[in-house]
Amino acid sequence: MIDFKKIKAIIFDMDGVIVDSEHIHKAAELEACRHFGIDAPIEEWEKFKGRTLKYIADYLIKKYASRKIKPHQFAKKKTDLYLEMAPKKIAEIPGAVDFIKKAKKKNFCLCLATSSLDVIRKLVFKKYNLHPYFSFVTTADEVAHGKPHPEPYLKTVAKSGFLPAECAVIEDSDNGIISAKSAGCHAIGITTSFGAEKLAEVGADLVVGGFDEIYERF
Repeated sequence: MIDFKKIKAIIFDMDGVIVDSEHIHKAAELEACRHFGIDAPIEEWEKFKGRTLKYIADYLIKKYASRKIKPHQFAKKKTDLYLEMAPKKIAEIPGAVDFIKKAKKKNFCLCLATSSLDVIRKLVFKKYNLHPYFSFVTTADEVAHGKPHPEPYLKTVAKSGFLPAECAVIEDSDNGIISAKSAGCHAIGITTSFGAEKLAEVGADLVVGGFDEIYERF
């Protein structure tokens, strides 16, 4: 159980929580695979949710590449493709931006811990004018170990100045929930990418179908 009266900071994941973008990441990665001749089965992408691009590139190249490809080459191609696709295809998770505005008015410290690169984070923040609402941001560029390792949330909690027990994380993926819980934070799972049973199984303290269910508890 989460005692919401003791929560001082809310830490958001971005992809699958603030924006509906997992399908764009997947499309860009599949196109990058085709570009480099990497023949990976589609089933692999289920385990990539919440993972950094570095992890995905390393994994695909080691397991499926038929020729020498450097991970940074794959990463650049994928990122370029994403930045080309996203402006037309990206959409807000229903209620996300409104929740962010309401939470800010209640004086919560709002933070972001995303597995995306900062260039992608900037695109999202610009599109939805999120810069005024977030006090601290941690992106994949800043961590040596991505989710499910606790480093992304440990770094973000440290930036906030609060204790992990005073932070509530909103996540959509199993890897994200594991990362948040391993860092000592409370974890709220939102069922935009995984079902409620899976999110609860990996340790979510609360599972919701939408942001209204979170807001009514504060």
